[in-house]
This record gives sequence, C-alpha cells and structure tokens, in this order.
Amino acid sequence: MNYLKMDKNLFASRILMFSGILLIILALIHIVLFDHLLGGILLILFAVSTIFTAAGVSARHTWARAVAITNSLIVIVIPLPVYILSGGEKSEISLFLIVNVLITMIGIFMFLSLIWLRE
Repeated sequence: MNYLKMDKNLFASRILMFSGILLIILALIHIVLFDHLLGGILLILFAVSTIFTAAGVSARHTWARAVAITNSLIVIVIPLPVYILSGGEKSEISLFLIVNVLITMIGIFMFLSLIWLRE
C-alpha cells in the first residue's frame, strides 16, 4: 500500500490551495449577489493569505501552519457576523445560507487538515 502513501504536508497544502480558490469564488458571490462588500473583501484577504501559506505548509514551516490555522478559525467564524449584520433578513434566501454553510465547511476542512499534520 505504499502507492497510497502521500506526504501529509503536501496533502494539507493542496487542501489549503483548493480552499483558498473556493473562498475567492464564494467571496465574489457575496459581493455580487448579496452586496456584502466588507464580508467579501475579508474573505478574499483570508483566501489569498491561505493560498500563500499553502507553500509554507508544504515546506514544513511552522509559521505557515500557524497562519493557516488562524485563517481557518477566522473563516469558520466569518459567516456569523455577516448573519448578525444582515439582521437575519437574508436567512430565508437559500443561496445565502448555502454560501455561508460552504464557507464554514471550508474553514472546518482547512482546520482538520492542519490538525492532521500534528499526528
């Protein structure tokens, strides 16, 4: 089963890269469809930071892993203030809920992949 063995850091960095790209797409959806400029810009900033830290995680830099864990925790929490600031009025819009749930799931997936590196 050696053919299934993959470097954990490389795997986590690919997850971070993919997550960063998805976050940019979801941020653009937030900006264009929901007029949440601040939330979208924040997501873009954390997405770009996540993409840049992916290379550091692949190279086993501890600072990159710390920044990526911080980014993942913030991405998990970002939908809550967006929901509160929107007054909950958009909570009935299914696309709004789907986007926010996806953002949270991406953050959780990023966090779990980084925690997996500790083992």
